[in-house]
Amino acid sequence: MEALGIPFIRKNEVSQIQSEQVGVTAGLPPCPFSEAVVLSELEDVTHFASSLARVFQESPDSIYVTGSDGITLMVNKSFREATGVAPEEMLGRDVSDLEKAGYFKPSVHRLVREAGRPVSVVQVGQSGKEIIVTGVPIYGSKGKIEMCVSSARPIDEIEKAYKYHIRKKTKPSQEQGPEQVGLISESLAMRRILDLIEQIKDTDSNILITGESGVGKGVLTRYIHKRSNRAKFPLVEINCGAIPEHLLESELFGYDSGAFTGASSAGKEGQVEMAAGGTLLLDEISELPRQMQVKLLQFIQEKRFLRIGGKQPVSVDVRIIAASNKDLRYLVDHGDFRADLFYRLNVIHIEVPPLRERRDDIPKAAAYFLERFQEKYKKQVVCSEAFLADIKSKTWPGNMRELENSMERLVLTNKEDVVLSAHSVSARKNPYEAMADIDDTDLTLLRDMLEKLEERVVQAAYKKYRSSYKVAESLGISQTSAYRKIRKYVGE
Repeated sequence: MEALGIPFIRKNEVSQIQSEQVGVTAGLPPCPFSEAVVLSELEDVTHFASSLARVFQESPDSIYVTGSDGITLMVNKSFREATGVAPEEMLGRDVSDLEKAGYFKPSVHRLVREAGRPVSVVQVGQSGKEIIVTGVPIYGSKGKIEMCVSSARPIDEIEKAYKYHIRKKTKPSQEQGPEQVGLISESLAMRRILDLIEQIKDTDSNILITGESGVGKGVLTRYIHKRSNRAKFPLVEINCGAIPEHLLESELFGYDSGAFTGASSAGKEGQVEMAAGGTLLLDEISELPRQMQVKLLQFIQEKRFLRIGGKQPVSVDVRIIAASNKDLRYLVDHGDFRADLFYRLNVIHIEVPPLRERRDDIPKAAAYFLERFQEKYKKQVVCSEAFLADIKSKTWPGNMRELENSMERLVLTNKEDVVLSAHSVSARKNPYEAMADIDDTDLTLLRDMLEKLEERVVQAAYKKYRSSYKVAESLGISQTSAYRKIRKYVGE
């Protein structure tokens, strides 16, 4: 008990205590404490001290206690598991001497005494194993440090617990192909890009994705993340051009308590920290201010940063993907973008061609968007083969984004539920302009197109209703006409 620093009394001292109580003099009443009361109190204190000792020893964290002079007072048995050193070797020794001898480096107890506040460090022991140690000062009644207590746990245990937490928090993602995320790859150019992604998806190398606005740089980033070994960790997307310059640093890197007027008392985690273990997309990287380019470069090089108002660097493992619709080399040549940052980001360069240079992707992309919007708006639209061929010839200056918006407009505004021409999705032409574009070839093919379309519609209607009466009703034609068409196209 004395070793634990908890005062106590023995049974043979009870009588002596009673006789020596202050106030026991001639003519005054005897001490109110009986031997039974004192023994009961003693038993309670002893039980508490014994329980406290067991808690101390059985704690899964390594616990280390020193006095104000740095001399080791107590070490629990988990210390051996964390460091490989017997607790008995530490007792009575100065932590500064132990630090010099290489038992652990740095000594968190020395740092706590020097700083006068809690300190957390990554400590390396004799075995080379890394442990995270947090030391806390314990102040006495006179405001001076009387003791220091630290707790520690190996980093690998913390990493396992964190990964388990992420797996529980995040639904296991099934491996998705390009089309499941809206990435169309019918063209040779896109197949080459997908081949490259398969080679580099599990590396930590930074990626720079460039291409015109609307080509699908964000979709490509999400595909890379889902295919990589970081898929179970977050993907955080930041548009560098959408955040005001004076807020950009705090959004990216966060801030500590009291960093500036109006700051949260609890501080704030930045989006870089939110992407820990996963992928960070820096979209429109060309819009990043010069001052922030310097801090981003430092983070990429060191994998750590300081929050605004922070004193301790924060280490984050994250893969960076930058995207831009501008020529960064041109910006570097004209002094608008740092060359060293450009070369750090441009480890793997993926140039996404515009839609007009990969026309084989257009029909498949249109079909993908049509299916998605039909399901979303609960509408059915039938598109002819001529329609798909027609949209393939358009230039689509807005790329995938323009095509997607056009397909959505087609589903929402089409009344006939049958689409014959790409003029139906053109936002630049009215119906009269569309008619003016029809030539003799179109008129020659129209009958064949209509007949093929009629065949598909009648077959679909008969498969659904199995009745000429209901087919006629659904198509808005007479039963006689419906019966004739069923005989022609279905054979029944």
